[in-house]
Amino acid sequence: LETTLIAKQHTLAFLSFFKQLRRPRHLDGYNDADLGLVSGPGATYHASTIEHHLRELRQAHLSQRWAARLACQYWSVWYADGQIADSHVFYLDIHEKLLWTQQPVAKGFVSARHEVHACLKQFYLHGRGGHVLYSETHRGDVHLSEHLLAIINTFEQAIGHAVVHVLVADREGLSADVLLRLQQQKKALITLLRANQYTSEADFERQGRFRQLRDPRTGLVTHRVADADFWLTECLRVRCGLLYDLTRPEHLLVVVTTLTRQQEPDIRRPVGWYLARWNIQENSFRALEAFVPLDLNFGVNRKERVPNRPVLARIAELTPHLQAVEHKIES
Repeated sequence: LETTLIAKQHTLAFLSFFKQLRRPRHLDGYNDADLGLVSGPGATYHASTIEHHLRELRQAHLSQRWAARLACQYWSVWYADGQIADSHVFYLDIHEKLLWTQQPVAKGFVSARHEVHACLKQFYLHGRGGHVLYSETHRGDVHLSEHLLAIINTFEQAIGHAVVHVLVADREGLSADVLLRLQQQKKALITLLRANQYTSEADFERQGRFRQLRDPRTGLVTHRVADADFWLTECLRVRCGLLYDLTRPEHLLVVVTTLTRQQEPDIRRPVGWYLARWNIQENSFRALEAFVPLDLNFGVNRKERVPNRPVLARIAELTPHLQAVEHKIES
C-alpha cells in the first residue's frame, strides 16, 4: 500500500515536468513510459485513478500531516545549520486560486482580477532564503488575520521548536488583535500601513532623522527612512518606518512593526526586510509558476486557464468603439 501511495504521489509531483501534462485527464492520451520511469511502477496511472486518489487524500485528512513532515525536511536541509542570514525572519502571503465551477462555493476578492470570484486561498510561509516551507489551502472568503497565528504555530510544531521571531505579512494581516496576540508569543510583525489610515507626516511622532537606505544587491541608495510612532488605535501605539522612494519622493509609505527599539535600534533593518518581500516571496511565486501551474484546478469542472489580463483590458477598451460602429451601421 505504501509503495502504491508513493507512486501515485510521484505521478502528481512530476506531472508538470513533462510536455502537455497539466491535469490528470491528460494522462489518458499520453505515452506514459517516461513519466512511468520516475513515478515508480514503470507506467503512469490513468486519470480516473489519480482523481480517486486525490479525493481519498482529502477524505483521509492526510495533507496537513504530510505538509508538516515536508516542512520539517525543508527546515533541516536549508535552515537548521544557520547558513542563511536573518533566518528568524519569515514571510506569509496568499495566492488566490480561481475556481471554475457551478457549485455554490465561497467567494473572495481576487487581487489579480480586482473582483470577487469563486476561489481558494492558498497561504504560503516563506523562509528568508525564498523557500516555501509550509502551505495551507482555505476557503475563498477567509482573511489572513484569521489564520496567521495558527499557521505559525503549526509550522513550529512541525519542526519541533520556535523559530519565527519576525513575520513579514501583507497589510491584510494588520489588526490590533493580531498584534497583541503575536506580542504575547514574543513574535514581531512587519507590514504596511493602509494609505487611508494617515494623510501626511503630521500624523506621526518622529523619533529620528531621515537616513539613507541602500539596496543590498546593488549598494545604491534607493529610499529615505525615518523612525516614528503612530497610534493605531486609541490604546495601541506602534513603531513605524516613514519611507520615501527616491524615484517617487512625494509618495509616503509607512512600514509598521512591533519590533521595539531595544530589539532593533536601526529602523532600516525591518524596513529592508519588508522591501525584500517582493524578491523573496513574489518572485518565488513566479518561479513556481514556471514548473507548477498554481492556477490549474482539479476536480472542479475547470474548463479554461485564467484569462489573459492585457487581452481583457484591450477588449474592454475596444468594446465601446465596436458598439458605436454597430449603432452607426443600424442608423
